[in-house]
Amino acid sequence: MISVRNLVKKYYESSTKEDKSEKIVLNGLNVEFQRGEKVVIVGPSGSGKSTFLRCLNLLEIPDSGEIWLDNRRISEISIDLYPELANLKGKALNLAIKEYDKKDRQDINEARAKMGMVFQHFNLFNNLNVIENITLAPIKLKKMSVGEAKEVGLALLQRVGLYDKAYEYPSRLSGGQKQRVAIARSLAMKPEVILFDEPTSALDPEMVGGVLSLMKSLADEGMSMVCVTHEMGFAKEVATRVLFMEGGKILEDSPPMEFFDSPKNERLQYFLSHIRR
Repeated sequence: MISVRNLVKKYYESSTKEDKSEKIVLNGLNVEFQRGEKVVIVGPSGSGKSTFLRCLNLLEIPDSGEIWLDNRRISEISIDLYPELANLKGKALNLAIKEYDKKDRQDINEARAKMGMVFQHFNLFNNLNVIENITLAPIKLKKMSVGEAKEVGLALLQRVGLYDKAYEYPSRLSGGQKQRVAIARSLAMKPEVILFDEPTSALDPEMVGGVLSLMKSLADEGMSMVCVTHEMGFAKEVATRVLFMEGGKILEDSPPMEFFDSPKNERLQYFLSHIRR
């Protein structure tokens, strides 16, 4: 479903050419996510987890490497992955890239419609009410009629337990309610996979359970998901695979029982010994 090939992302700590300090945030990641999988990504702060998730739908643009969705590339071509392009330059190289793009590449907006995204800080539009937040993308991108989009949106609000909040504005909602609206907004596009970027980290403790319960029910219904989280209980209960990241690398990738009970990587062993499980 999603294939990541030698993904590299760098940040520069100064904007001046004379003092440009480079930080490698993602260091040559290679990983596959299959349809139906529930993959949880954990690791210490600053390990590149959220950056990786945002690169999957090109909210962050990688410096090199490729991202493929359903056997079609959504990122720029990474020339270092194609030995046959190594000796081409100038016009010949540009023509070859155009041919590869014509054959392999899919439109990023088409890809994003297949990949829902739920953010740590909700990212709702404060000037729109709840139902408008949910229906905006289906109307604009999927060309749904207003009536059809509203019908879908209200059904989703019923699904997440917020039907009575359809005409409220985000400022009137709790953090947990905002996140459930954000999940409903993502579902309105009928995605093939949902990317969750620390969906509970900005919530008050008493609000976490409701959001996790909704995510578990989506997993039970077969929704593919890739989730960055610190909720180890969720990872144990829901994940089909757990990835451990540090220093922009995936140091361990294994089923949850093996991940938590018999981790192979020493850094992961240390990490697990210092968190509440």
